[in-house]
Amino acid sequence: MASGEKVAELKGDTETVTTFAVKPDGTHLVAASRSMQISVWDLATFKTVRSFKAHEAPVIAMDIDASSTLVATGSADSTVKVWDIDRGYCTHNFKGHGGLVTSVKFHPSKEKLCL
Repeated sequence: MASGEKVAELKGDTETVTTFAVKPDGTHLVAASRSMQISVWDLATFKTVRSFKAHEAPVIAMDIDASSTLVATGSADSTVKVWDIDRGYCTHNFKGHGGLVTSVKFHPSKEKLCL
């Protein structure tokens, strides 16, 4: 990366990417687009591992926890969801926000699972 050379191009759907994050362990990139899909990319092979519909409106924000197992997503549908990255299912769905969710953040410690 220090050279600034392009290593790979990850091709997904044709919609604009709205947010992305890399697992702290460096194995996967998780990206969301305006199509409301989340795609998980293996950074060793540059191939899509899985893709799934995340929200009823575009994902605006995401963060991956320190253990590299969960991704939190905030959306224009006023919800925050927590996903198991490796299995692709929603573990928590937080509703009741009054507007767009523009920021989500996990606690940086593996010992404290706080969103």
